[in-house]
Amino acid sequence: MRLDSMMTAVHVSALVVWIGSMLSAYVAARVASVDDATRQVIALRIYNWLARPAFIVTLVFGALRLGMDWRHYLVTTHFMHTKLTLAFVAIVAHHFLGARIRSSSTAQAFRSPATTAAVAIFALSCLAAVIVIVVRPM
Repeated sequence: MRLDSMMTAVHVSALVVWIGSMLSAYVAARVASVDDATRQVIALRIYNWLARPAFIVTLVFGALRLGMDWRHYLVTTHFMHTKLTLAFVAIVAHHFLGARIRSSSTAQAFRSPATTAAVAIFALSCLAAVIVIVVRPM
């Protein structure tokens, strides 16, 4: 297997874990059927042990892979401009949600329209980035 394929595989695998764990942490933070201390501990553990490390691996391997063939992605085909913009939006939403997960002490406090909008923006930007990659020009 070639190095670029291995790096892409690690990037995509970490991306799947990152997206899933961010959405799982959001769901865990919103659950009102458990006490607030348990809810926050579960959400923080998902965020700290899965979402944050997967985000770092995604970012590092994505940057390394882009650096290996930047001319193709940024000059020849141009599709990476759109993908990186969508990734930036997802990263901003990730940090906003991470701050909310760390600071919200009750499930009700986590149900604000801004938090719900951030989750929707995160999910939609990740979905749009995947679509851009799948239909990219060759």
